[in-house]
Amino acid sequence: MSKKQFDQVHMNKLKNYVYALKDSEEKYPFYISRGIEDRMFAHETEARELHDCKSKKIREIMDEGKEIEYFILKHGLSEDEAILVESTMIDYAKFFHTTLTNENNGDDSDSSGLMTLDEFYSRNPIETLKNIPEGFVVININNRYKRNCSQDEIYEFANESWKIAKDRIGDLSNPHIKYVLAEYKQSIVGVFAVESWYECPDSNGRMRYGFNRKMNLDNNIKVQFINKRFPKKGGQANPIAYSICD
Repeated sequence: MSKKQFDQVHMNKLKNYVYALKDSEEKYPFYISRGIEDRMFAHETEARELHDCKSKKIREIMDEGKEIEYFILKHGLSEDEAILVESTMIDYAKFFHTTLTNENNGDDSDSSGLMTLDEFYSRNPIETLKNIPEGFVVININNRYKRNCSQDEIYEFANESWKIAKDRIGDLSNPHIKYVLAEYKQSIVGVFAVESWYECPDSNGRMRYGFNRKMNLDNNIKVQFINKRFPKKGGQANPIAYSICD
C-alpha cells in the first residue's frame, strides 16, 4: 500500500472522517477538513493547479523538501457527524492556537460554533414568563430531574404525587387544571396537557394527586412555555405554583 493511498479495507473502516495536515517542522496543523476514501491525500496533487492559501502552503512545504504529516482526528462517522466534528475542530484550532489555511469555518460555525460564555448568553437570551394562565400549574421537579431527560421521563417525574387543593382541580375527569408545566431550577423543562387527575394518597393517608397526560399536545402551547425562565422568590419551598407570584 502506498503512503498516499488507502486500500479498500481501510476505506471501509474510515467511512466519513475528519483529518488535519501539518508541516513536519511546525507544531500545529495548517489545514483541517473532512472527507471520504483518499480525500486527505488529494491536496498535494491539487496544489499544483490551485491558488488558495492551503495549496500555496503545500507547495512551499514540498519545494523546501519537507514532509506533510497526516492526522486522522476522527473516523467511522456519518456525514452529519463529520460536518459537526470538522466545524468544532476548525473553531477550536483558529480560536486557541493556530492560523489555519481554511477559508471557511465549517457548517453552522457562526450560529452554533465556538464562542465565549458572554457571546453564548448574548446570542441566546432566555425569555422570562410574565404570567401563568388560568388552568395551568407549575410543578417543581428539582429533586427528581436528571440531565438529558426525554419528555416521557420528565412526565414520570412530574405526574405524581402532589398536595393540591381539590377545589383547584375540580372534577378529576374534567379538571380546571388542564396543563402542567414541569420546572427545574427556574426553567420550564416539560409541558403537558392533562387528560385527567387521580387520587394517590401518601403512606400516611394524606390525599395527594397525580395526572394523566394527553398525548396530542398542541405544539403552540409547548413553544409558548418550554425552555422559558420561571422566576421564583428566594426561599420558596412549595413545589406547586399557580402564578408568578406564588
